[in-house]
Amino acid sequence: MDNREMRQNSLSPIEGQTRLKPKGDRPTTEPGPQLSQPYISRSRRRHRSELKIKLLQIALGSLIFLFSLIILLMWLYTSKLSAENDQISAEFYKQARQLTATTEALEKLQGEMKTLLQGRLPHLVPLEYDKAILITHKYLRNIIFTLIKAQGKVATEYRVVLQNDTLSVIHPEVKILLFDQVGIQIGSAEIISTALTADEAVLDPGEVRSYSGSIELFQEGDPHYFLVTAR
Repeated sequence: MDNREMRQNSLSPIEGQTRLKPKGDRPTTEPGPQLSQPYISRSRRRHRSELKIKLLQIALGSLIFLFSLIILLMWLYTSKLSAENDQISAEFYKQARQLTATTEALEKLQGEMKTLLQGRLPHLVPLEYDKAILITHKYLRNIIFTLIKAQGKVATEYRVVLQNDTLSVIHPEVKILLFDQVGIQIGSAEIISTALTADEAVLDPGEVRSYSGSIELFQEGDPHYFLVTAR
């Protein structure tokens, strides 16, 4: 073995040690989980923020849609009510015009009927309740009619005032006739001496006396006219 080989063999362990652990070199570290955690956290936060924004956008869109739907429904309901109101108003005005025309026609017909009745029965007098109706015929002075309702029945009562302006004794005999709207007789009542007491059957000179009673209706109808006659 020569001197060259000996130097190489003596340097081999040192060079191997030097290569394994070079002097002055810093130990190298591999990137571990600690370096990737901040990146992952930022990514998750960004993802969560985007998800929240999307949820808010969806909620806002839903509210806008719901609000628009409510406004649409209210508008449709209001339009329907307005249309119904217009229809009711038109029908009301139509009925009012018809009622006015009917009332005018009825008043005209009543006037014509009254004229006909006065021509056929000139002594008929319109009947009014609870009012003293003046009558100047012989010893008749006035008459009051009263409508009585009792136990579901309707009756007409009278109170007639007689006055004897003569110097002779009068035995009153009065007949009261009731007529309906077209002039048909529907009831009557009489005051006759034979049905009165001795005192009531005589009307002395200058004496004023009233007689009252109920008028019997022998035919259905409403009294509109009356006629009072005295003997």
